[in-house]
Amino acid sequence: MNDNRQYLQGFFTTPQTPLDTTDNQYAYGAWIFNEFLKTKWDVGTILSVWLGMDAEGQNDPIDSITKVLADKGSSFKEAFTLFRVKNYAKKGFYKDADVAQYAAVPMVNSETPFSLDSSTSALPQQTTSVNHLASKYYVFKPNPSETKALDLVTTVDGADGKAVTATVVAKKTDGSFVEYPISLDDTTKEGSVTVPSFTSLSEAVLVLVNYSKAAGDDNTEIKFSAQATASATGAAIDLAVGWNLIDLYVEPDNNAVGTLFSGIKADLISVWKWTNNSWAVYLPGETDGGAAYAQSKGFSVLSGISSGEGFWVNANKAAKLSVSGSQPATTSISVSSGWNLVGLKANQAKSVANLISGHQGKIVSVWKWLNNSWAVHLPGETDGGSAYAGSKGFAVLSDVNPGEGFWVNATQAAVLP
Repeated sequence: MNDNRQYLQGFFTTPQTPLDTTDNQYAYGAWIFNEFLKTKWDVGTILSVWLGMDAEGQNDPIDSITKVLADKGSSFKEAFTLFRVKNYAKKGFYKDADVAQYAAVPMVNSETPFSLDSSTSALPQQTTSVNHLASKYYVFKPNPSETKALDLVTTVDGADGKAVTATVVAKKTDGSFVEYPISLDDTTKEGSVTVPSFTSLSEAVLVLVNYSKAAGDDNTEIKFSAQATASATGAAIDLAVGWNLIDLYVEPDNNAVGTLFSGIKADLISVWKWTNNSWAVYLPGETDGGAAYAQSKGFSVLSGISSGEGFWVNANKAAKLSVSGSQPATTSISVSSGWNLVGLKANQAKSVANLISGHQGKIVSVWKWLNNSWAVHLPGETDGGSAYAGSKGFAVLSDVNPGEGFWVNATQAAVLP
């Protein structure tokens, strides 16, 4: 009998039990956190954590994990949150296929899931509590008889200043998962997120996490509410006079440049996309769309733009680019070795830390054009590039918003979450 696996069920089915609990039945199953760290990073991570603890066991294991993760450009907060998320969405994450077959984490409201539709008013605010180094899960189900396209808006209000995080995980009908972290204010711990196309999902699960290592933070209070709202389709992006680095965070119904920019052609000078290590250009003022110019310069003619592709727009007057479209099938962004001009694939801001999580060693730099100047993040620098940015008169890049294109310089291919 494999003892590692026989105790997994006891671990997965008791998410409200703190990770540092020493009860044998639970503690034996807690080895899965080591498996998570190895899967997310590498087996060397476990060795580094072990070496960071002294022989007498006086050093706190969480402190050692925290230091090792900081060296990797991550944090215990990010890692423990993702661990609890992946305990629900095991399939496709753990390389050991057997692990994905073990007991599902229980939903607090499994017997009476929150069912939402267009005729249901907002779910009244719910109040719960989560122990230190533990989590709780709540499931939302779309009403199967709903005929309208609805999004799910989830709002969380945690205890002020406490070590809590919240993530909504959308489970699609094909069994795949998409994660929507809720950005909580550092002080008030309030925040919300919109999950698109709720009515097309099997379910959505709210994962509430308390990542404090202090037992005194048991029963930390967290409030939450939710509402199904009419799905918003399309994107609206403001263009300033001059150069704009933007992206489409929806998949256009028609991605042909002539269609995308049909309403604002007179306001534009040029549109540029970096593709296959060369430029593709569209000149709306030229009868051939810029074909002759492109050929003379060795460029290609820009014909279409899809979600997740960053591009430059040079405008001669302020304008608004309105694009009809739908939520992309995936929010992940693929980058190759070298320079990549990309953009978000969801109508939700993302911190650079989350954007490159797990791939810090592959990313040289991330750049965004902000207020006619550059903002930069350098993962390889301990200060994230703050000193370099200051020396060049740049800003420090901390997050990327929907509609903003950005450059990623990578040493090797990666799929950014």
